[in-house]
Amino acid sequence: MWLLLWMVSFMVWVGGTIWFFWKKPSPYSVASVRPAEPLVLDQKIRDKVLKQGFTKDKVPENLDAIIIGSGIGGMTVAATLAKAGKKVLVLEQHDVAGGCCHTFTEKGFEFDVGLHYFGQLHENGLFRVAFDQITEGQLQFAELPQHFDSVVIDEGEKPRVYPILSGRVEMEKNLKKLFPDEHKAVEEFFKDMKLMPQWLALFLLKSGIADLISPVFRLSTSSSTEMNYKLTSNKDLHLVFSYYFYGTAPKESSYLINALLLHHFKRGAYYPKGGASEIPFHITRVIQKYGGRVLVRAPVSRILVDQSGAAYGVTVKKGEDHVEIRAPVIISNCGIFNTFQKLLPPEIQSKPGIQSRVDMMRPGKASFLLFSGFDATQEELGIPRNSVYVFKSNDMDGMMDEYFSMSKDEAPENVPMLLLTFPSAKDPGSQIKHPGKSCMTILTMVNYEWFEEWKDTRVRKRGDDYFDYKMRFTNYIFDWACKLFPKIRDRLVYQEAATPLTNMHYLGSHLGAIYATDQNIERFYAEAVARNRCDTPVKNLYLSGQDIFSCGIAGALHGGLLCASTVLNYPVYIDLLFIKKKLKWMKAREMEKQVKQKQQMWLLLVSLFVGGMIWLLWKKPSPYSVASVRPVEPLVLDQKIRDKVLKQGFTKDKVPENLDAIIIGSGIGGMTVAATLAKAGKKVLVLEQHDVAGGCCHTFTEKGFEFDVGVHYFGQLHENGLFKVAFDQITEGQLEFVELPQYFDSVVIDDGEKLIDYPVLSGKVEMMKNLKKLFPDDHKAIDEFFKVMKLAARRVSFLGALKLMPQWLALFLLKSGIGDLISPVFRLSGASATEMNHTLTSNKDLHLLFSYYFYGTAPKESSYLINALMLQHFKRGAYYPRGGASEIPFHITRVIQKYGGRVLVRAPVSRILVDQSGAAYEIQSRVDMMRPGKASFLLFSGFDATQEELGITPTSYWMFKSNDMDGIEKPQMDEYFSMSKEEAPENVPMVLLTFPSAKDPTSQMRHPGKSCMTILTMVNYEWFEEWKDTRVRKRGDDYFDYKMRFANCMFDWACKLFPKIRDRLVYQEAATPLSNMHYLSSNLGAIYSTDHNLERFYAESMARNRCDTPVKNLYLSGQDIFSCGVAGALHGGLLCASTVLNYPVYIDLMYIKKKLKWMKAREMEKQVKQKQQ
Repeated sequence: MWLLLWMVSFMVWVGGTIWFFWKKPSPYSVASVRPAEPLVLDQKIRDKVLKQGFTKDKVPENLDAIIIGSGIGGMTVAATLAKAGKKVLVLEQHDVAGGCCHTFTEKGFEFDVGLHYFGQLHENGLFRVAFDQITEGQLQFAELPQHFDSVVIDEGEKPRVYPILSGRVEMEKNLKKLFPDEHKAVEEFFKDMKLMPQWLALFLLKSGIADLISPVFRLSTSSSTEMNYKLTSNKDLHLVFSYYFYGTAPKESSYLINALLLHHFKRGAYYPKGGASEIPFHITRVIQKYGGRVLVRAPVSRILVDQSGAAYGVTVKKGEDHVEIRAPVIISNCGIFNTFQKLLPPEIQSKPGIQSRVDMMRPGKASFLLFSGFDATQEELGIPRNSVYVFKSNDMDGMMDEYFSMSKDEAPENVPMLLLTFPSAKDPGSQIKHPGKSCMTILTMVNYEWFEEWKDTRVRKRGDDYFDYKMRFTNYIFDWACKLFPKIRDRLVYQEAATPLTNMHYLGSHLGAIYATDQNIERFYAEAVARNRCDTPVKNLYLSGQDIFSCGIAGALHGGLLCASTVLNYPVYIDLLFIKKKLKWMKAREMEKQVKQKQQMWLLLVSLFVGGMIWLLWKKPSPYSVASVRPVEPLVLDQKIRDKVLKQGFTKDKVPENLDAIIIGSGIGGMTVAATLAKAGKKVLVLEQHDVAGGCCHTFTEKGFEFDVGVHYFGQLHENGLFKVAFDQITEGQLEFVELPQYFDSVVIDDGEKLIDYPVLSGKVEMMKNLKKLFPDDHKAIDEFFKVMKLAARRVSFLGALKLMPQWLALFLLKSGIGDLISPVFRLSGASATEMNHTLTSNKDLHLLFSYYFYGTAPKESSYLINALMLQHFKRGAYYPRGGASEIPFHITRVIQKYGGRVLVRAPVSRILVDQSGAAYEIQSRVDMMRPGKASFLLFSGFDATQEELGITPTSYWMFKSNDMDGIEKPQMDEYFSMSKEEAPENVPMVLLTFPSAKDPTSQMRHPGKSCMTILTMVNYEWFEEWKDTRVRKRGDDYFDYKMRFANCMFDWACKLFPKIRDRLVYQEAATPLSNMHYLSSNLGAIYSTDHNLERFYAESMARNRCDTPVKNLYLSGQDIFSCGVAGALHGGLLCASTVLNYPVYIDLMYIKKKLKWMKAREMEKQVKQKQQ
């Protein structure tokens, strides 16, 4: 019998497949799926799609189908038919399309009505494929945490909480952990879940051959309670097996359907990015693309049926008129009771075929929803992203029977179960659309009869008795929610309840049942399933939605697919499964291709590397060596000696003869390339326009206080760290660094009401551990961020390599896609920090911690990789030069002099000389790649007190007015930078506080009893532009008064953290963009140089922005080459030296790094042997 059955089934399948694929055009295809476009946040654009009001002239001509109702079932069938070449019209009685997928906004809060989450949206999952087809790939989903549901049994003082985890293995493993004595019961339950995939269960149930193929379908007609008792006597586990409530008690619901509901989330739970309304928004656009329309405020009053009993159209109520619209196919998505008892003519309603279909069903239980809005973030409220199912007891059958038999007056204070869900926490884009706000939806079930007395009243005019009654439910269920989440009570600012009457008005739900008809067990008997079909006794009339198979968004979508299959006489599931298989095959082929390309590329790279190493090491003398590093000499404190090194004024006779290179500017980039070339045997001259060498590394002394201009601290200076090795080479070991305390940075959020201080620690383990301690609910996000940090550290060399290899080769690797195969670093460098942060977490404070290094570019416009690299830079510790920042140019200048070069100051270069062969073609294209950076404003303050007396620390403090750094950029910072010159000084949104005297242990020896502070912020150059033609220190009183307004605002802010500094202030000077231009030659006062916008870090831009230029023999160094800051400038110098020498000096640095580690290991081994001996 079995052999015969499978042979027949196989023949039917083969024959059917051939017929379908050769005779029927498919509505679905892989090619129709496009890359997702950015979220549309403009409400006017959204309203033009979702709120197209009905008028007769908007109805397309020559309609093929009319769909009544724009819920997910109706929209699915409409989109499928539209893609199959049918002209469709969707009519929605409400003023916005979407049904239970629509959202509404009140007082800045956006609530979803019926969508809580989806399952089966993993890559190539059936629902993922289906949504991609009906939205053409435009719908994006955020995966919720693995802990996607909680089941809470609140019987006494201490509720029992059972977390439900997603995961093919983890879901079962977690239940066994929660119920250690019930392993066998859990295993049996999961066996039943695995017996049949949901789509196949659906198809076979509808086909009527279920019982012949597998005994699992007997489970569809077995009650949950009956089967649960066969597995175990543990009542808590019974509840966990059946916790999804939809108005039907477990004793009356199908065991198989309940198991399938849990199975639906086994591969993860998901929520639409942008909220539930994204679903109708994108499906509507697809319908319109193929010539259809979705019109609202279009209540259908009658389905038109001709004398032969065939449906041929509908009438739509428009004011007092009834507009007739005709089509050969009518599809009702408004439920079986609404369709058969309200929309069909009375004479059709009374026909036996119709009555038998109606009699098969019974109305579902009504729903009561409570929408609450809070003026606080998810973190402030302590609300989760998972849904929470709360029960008064573990006896779901008993408490539901008791509750639904209560009188109207008893019910409100005896609600036995709730579903709590927080849409704002689930949608990662919520805080972008509605910053500082959170919302909660609570759902429970009620009897329609409790509200029936007000059924004839109008919405919002139902009277005080109605309001008081629904508020009794409201207060009781909100108080229950507050028991679980106590912080929500005090932050409540908006609340509205939806009763069964509300659901009838806005959703057209029969008797207020948003889960449609009752999901009782009789409905899933084989005969009932076979008779409850999409086609009806009325010819040309079809049904879609929840009433066809099961409730919920997933059930409604299946109803839409089944209806489309029926109308087209073609099972669209075959197409979906074919696409699913094809996508898996394409992915496997792509991965195989990538593996081959990667193998070929690594072979090429290894060949190039080996060949290059042989050529370089045998042909090129190295500028660096371990032997050149000498023991550190004592600090030079004699200012006359220091001035002879750092303040050598330019005269023609001081210029060395037979120069090999001239370097313009003595910043760290210029000094690095100069020292490297000098050590490679080149005679160099460094020209500095200021009266002291060092650029942003110079210091200045006023009234006994020494201030650094641009050095706050360094990273990667641990023993044998890359920067340590580099500094040792360019100073020959004479530069010493002091390691700062582990608590090296502090991120302070000061919104005016409270001040939140987040310490940032160094340490390979401690940095991550500390962040996890500060953000206990965001461990996964922190893990992911640190993975990127590690990737940045290990693979950033690839970005540098783009600048050293021939440009044609770099562009070839990038344009061919080979670059992305070598490493994801190329992709991440062009991804914005905000975009990536939002994929990790919705916690705005943590977003700020991931991107707190500000340099004038907001996170939304800055590179995620570069921001991660900046924090990674300090993972092994933060350091400061012993003796102050001027030690850097002091010792580098000495090395340059040692090898015959000179560093001369007061030497402003007025022109670069170019001969006739050096035409500056392509110069403009290089300039166009960049845009000016934001200007800086610095405040230097001196105090007649020690570090201990002032309470200041070596820690740097990054202070922000808000945790929304992009918000600081737009609207707040955009508002700041768009402010008039008069408004700006008192509205500075962020500052960096640093105390050089506290960082340098020699400070008190050199400047006893004194301390100093530097404060940095960003400003517009234009605010100071009117004084650009005045002379330094002679800019007038207006200039002085204006800059002091900034200075006072910033100093007052610093005093909030360190109040003792105010009374000990004895010196203060402010450096405006004009000061930076005068002393540092910064373009428009931007000490961080050109803007670090996202486009600059696209891999192709990195390849084009090189040290060599279109002018032969002219090279660039410094911050503009790689990234900003002293570290970025040093890399710029190393890259420039590599380009000039035609030799990657990084190879020498890495070789020395390895050699030093080897030497240390040998020394330790030697010490161990000596100790043993």
